[in-house]
Amino acid sequence: MNQWFEKKQLKDFVSSSDIIWLGSPVFYPLIKQNKKKIIFDRMDDYVFLTNNALMKKLLKKWELELLAKADLVISTSNDLHKHSLSLNKQSYLVKNAVDTAILNINVNSLVASDLRRLKHEGYHIFGYVGALDHWFDVEAVKAITEFDEKFVVCLVGRNNLNYNFEQHSGIRYYNPVPKSEIGAIIDVFDVCLYPFSRNSDRIDTINPVKVYEYLSLNKVTLAVQSEETKLLDQKGVYLYRSLEEIREYLASVDTLQRPFNNQEQLENFIVHNNWEARAKTIMELL
Repeated sequence: MNQWFEKKQLKDFVSSSDIIWLGSPVFYPLIKQNKKKIIFDRMDDYVFLTNNALMKKLLKKWELELLAKADLVISTSNDLHKHSLSLNKQSYLVKNAVDTAILNINVNSLVASDLRRLKHEGYHIFGYVGALDHWFDVEAVKAITEFDEKFVVCLVGRNNLNYNFEQHSGIRYYNPVPKSEIGAIIDVFDVCLYPFSRNSDRIDTINPVKVYEYLSLNKVTLAVQSEETKLLDQKGVYLYRSLEEIREYLASVDTLQRPFNNQEQLENFIVHNNWEARAKTIMELL
């Protein structure tokens, strides 16, 4: 009954709209018969994000139909844009951005307090904030904790893996936190992590919004090398292709440099890479 009620609400909402904006092909069946203008904001490789075989099949079908039907397609990565453009000539590349709300680090956070206690005890904090799913590289995280007993990896987010991170003394796992706390937590990290697995080329479709958040707080970042992280070409973002390359960075972790030398450089990055800047670009396309 609840699903029926939600579906009716969405249909009523769609019927009263001038333009339909879809951030996922999941909702395509609700609007496929609609004659309104449609914008497809293709922010992720949705087929890759799920492991459910039936959902993969449905998403692929709906995404292809949506790409053909949309009046405007916006893709966040070069790989997605090339594919979109091959199916819809009204396709444009607009990369991800950072939500400046996370820049408020003066908020109460039990996670941040716990991490500050660990730092006071002499631990070096590596951290990741986000979902833990099939694309997450557990071995990379374990390699960090095994390198030095004073290295602690903090993971904050929904754990969709059949894996108990708490079995490792060097890993601190925390449940998802309110968005308002994210900046305060990242601010405590000594090194931020983008530990996605390279076991699939589909990682090249992901424009790493997580790295934008780390950069906006001027944090040293260890990130897996992908087509999109290479394109960042940003000081302070150290790319690796193997566990051995991670260990090479760990051996000289104290020499890793922050992305920006001063506040002016940092603010310039934020101005050009926040959601307001992204919205301005999209409004020009509209």
